[in-house]
Amino acid sequence: MSDYKSRFEKWQKDAKEKFEEVDRQLGIKEKITEGARAVGETAQKGAQKIKTEAEKSEVAKQAVRAAETDALVRTLQCTRGNRSAAARVLGVSRQTLYNKLKSLGIEP
Repeated sequence: MSDYKSRFEKWQKDAKEKFEEVDRQLGIKEKITEGARAVGETAQKGAQKIKTEAEKSEVAKQAVRAAETDALVRTLQCTRGNRSAAARVLGVSRQTLYNKLKSLGIEP
């Protein structure tokens, strides 16, 4: 059983290395990060614009909430659910991201 376990762990390690090498060769990580950053920046600008244009009205609050939710969901999709990466893309701390996700009802 120990031999099976060690062979499986070696296979698992080799597979991970191969996937990382393919990612590196294709530049996938950089493309995902770049795309997520662009989505995050665009969503932040959109949310900020909505906030400043009609900050007090209930309709505006709902629109801001929808824009923030959309930005967070898209950023999380672009970072494959990696919350640390999403926080970096959005320019906020991980804790701030967690708090915002909780306040918007976006939890795993």
